[in-house]
Amino acid sequence: MKVALFDYSLFYESLGLANLMGVLKAKNHDYKLFIISEEKDILKSVREFGPEILCFSTCTGIHHLSFQLARYLRKHMDAITLFGGPHVTLFPEESIREDCVDILCRGEGEEAFIELLSALEKKEEFSGIRNLWVKKDGTIYKNDIRPLIQDLDSLPLPDRSQHLKYPILRNLPLKRFITGYGCPFQCSFCHNAIFLKDVYRGKGNYLRKKSVSRSFKEIKEVQKISVVKRIHFHDDNFNFHKEWFKEFCDRYPKEVGIPWSCTVRTDMLNEEIVKMMHNAGCVGVTYGLETHSEFVRNKVLNKNLKNQDFENASRLFKKYKIRHIAATMLNLPGEDLEDAFKTLQYVRKLNAYSTRTAVYSITRKQPIINWLIENKYISRFPGIDNFNPVKLEDVTIQSADMKRIIRLSAFFNIMFTFPFLEPIFKALSFFPIEKFSMSRIYDGYLEMKFMDVPIFQGIRYYLRIRKGLKVYQGLR
Repeated sequence: MKVALFDYSLFYESLGLANLMGVLKAKNHDYKLFIISEEKDILKSVREFGPEILCFSTCTGIHHLSFQLARYLRKHMDAITLFGGPHVTLFPEESIREDCVDILCRGEGEEAFIELLSALEKKEEFSGIRNLWVKKDGTIYKNDIRPLIQDLDSLPLPDRSQHLKYPILRNLPLKRFITGYGCPFQCSFCHNAIFLKDVYRGKGNYLRKKSVSRSFKEIKEVQKISVVKRIHFHDDNFNFHKEWFKEFCDRYPKEVGIPWSCTVRTDMLNEEIVKMMHNAGCVGVTYGLETHSEFVRNKVLNKNLKNQDFENASRLFKKYKIRHIAATMLNLPGEDLEDAFKTLQYVRKLNAYSTRTAVYSITRKQPIINWLIENKYISRFPGIDNFNPVKLEDVTIQSADMKRIIRLSAFFNIMFTFPFLEPIFKALSFFPIEKFSMSRIYDGYLEMKFMDVPIFQGIRYYLRIRKGLKVYQGLR
């Protein structure tokens, strides 16, 4: 059976799609990945391949683009549509109502996908396959989610060749990997809390890890077909499993030996662990600071991280020459413009390399929603059908300083690097300076340096992926 899969652009190589393609490869299915931004005529390319099923991965905020593409293709060809990913997992009722959706897959797709393809090939009934919601003959079949796959090593190796056939991605020295899934913490704004309490309750251990040997094998497979000079591990909490982490640090320099970075919880670090990371080749970490305020971070966001945790970690990172990036959020409940600048000053106090600054976005099903309503930060439960994070005014708290905060968010790294510019930007924030937010180029420059991507190569990559999602504007 011919399977077409779709990804938005080369900005991120979808590791979830790579996992699915690994399963398709192991089962000898004929499949092809289409990167929308790289196709001159997407309809022509898909028609030439002649798929029987069209597969889309959806993320909340850009989910409407997947639906838009599916409608466009369905106008001109006959094929079954299948949607997966976090958006349809969290919002199946809204998703299944879309006229372009035939089937959606909630949760992990590897096993359900293969069962579906087998049933289609044999012309057997497939409306009862677990994880799938199936729209058929005017009826919607809503099946339960199957238990989570506990042994991640049992899955076939991901197939990343479909992404890496593009030279600009293949030759980029940075490659991303995931060694495990899930997070045990209950941050009130995070999708992990929703998955853990709602979607996967009673479905097995949510927090799972590949073996160290399997993780290294995935790296070596990618090394065979592409340049790998720098690695970032994209796990939510790379240092959570202590014994696994120790084995990783012991073996990594001998078996891989490539500079790496990861995301950490600062309260799970001590000098022994940071020294171990340094000796294993770690050159950078990222962590979620969110705000200067312990009260907001812990009582509102439920992160349970003290300022002292970040300060202790910062001293260790400096001692062992590990660069660190602090992720922050602005316009949080109870915070104003002055809090935004206090957060910026606190990041500077931590001697961070840079900050990844975002404006807090409200999405339905966040655990914080009831609290926001009770405390009158929002008046009703937010919708999802028209959620679009590009227009931040519509998806954040309507605070007195909201517009100024949104305008300044794009300039935070410039102010971080050049503190004398703070009063100038604060004054300019009364005006629509977001029109000049090309300053995000400076954010990109800092990210390139952090990830050890050569500047010329990074610029070429930036110019290539910049068109990314714009291609959808031409789909009708």
